[in-house]
Amino acid sequence: MDWTMIIAFIGISHFIYLGIATVLRPVTNIKERIKQIEDIYSDQGAIVLDERRKPFGERVIRPFTSKVSKEIYKRTPKGRSKEIERKLEIAGHPYGLSLSGWIIASSIVTWVLPIVFIMIISIGPYTNFMKVLYSVLFFGFCFIFPNFVLNQKIRERKFVLSRQLPDILDLMTVSVESGLSFDSAMAKVAEKGSNELSKEFGKVVYEIQMGISRRQALKNMVQRCDTDDVRVFLSSVIQAEQLGVSIGKVLRVQSAQMRTKRRQRAEELAMKAPIKMIIPIVFFIFPSMFVVILGPALIQIKNMLIGL
Repeated sequence: MDWTMIIAFIGISHFIYLGIATVLRPVTNIKERIKQIEDIYSDQGAIVLDERRKPFGERVIRPFTSKVSKEIYKRTPKGRSKEIERKLEIAGHPYGLSLSGWIIASSIVTWVLPIVFIMIISIGPYTNFMKVLYSVLFFGFCFIFPNFVLNQKIRERKFVLSRQLPDILDLMTVSVESGLSFDSAMAKVAEKGSNELSKEFGKVVYEIQMGISRRQALKNMVQRCDTDDVRVFLSSVIQAEQLGVSIGKVLRVQSAQMRTKRRQRAEELAMKAPIKMIIPIVFFIFPSMFVVILGPALIQIKNMLIGL
């Protein structure tokens, strides 16, 4: 076999290889493309199946409420929205409701419930005057009910924060006097405690970590709590930081003052208790005592009069 035949054999083999590769390459690409499409559709099917497995509230109710809340939020005046948001922040977001959630709930109570009540009472066996009277009374009740609940939650949270402050101050005082900084003491309080005031100090620590100054973070806490005791304490801390006074001494003095105030509040409530007990004593206890004590005597007097 001479070199010409060898070169020709190599050339023909190479040509055949290129031909086979050219013919098979589109088939391979088509198969790969078909596999990719099958994978995509299978993934979409799995996503759809996962969506169908979700609860009804997450699939239908939550998207619907989010759309409704956006529309209501757009149509709510900005001043009203800011006022409601401030009250919700002071109340600690009761029932886990955000601004949009509270607006939806209050709108349902204020407008939807009266309409349903009017539709129900309109088919009832009442006169027109009674229907109008009941409708007006129920509408007035539904109109003031959301604000009443929110204000009540604000009062309850303020009372809770005032009661929790002395114990928190004791823990912070011990932490600072043991060598920790004020920020570390707040972090320790947020870590060890699980009440409302501990959560507020945790928010302060988080804001400081995000780059907000300690003074501004404490002012934000004052706005969120909006109680006199917390305001006095945080104002003392801010003033001590500005003047360079020892934080430990300030905490010690504030802790003693807060405990004195809590004791004075308890004494005040104890002094008010007898006055508040007059109404149930007069209307519930005295009548039963009169029946037990004077009942037999009245019966004897009646029998004597009948005998005469």
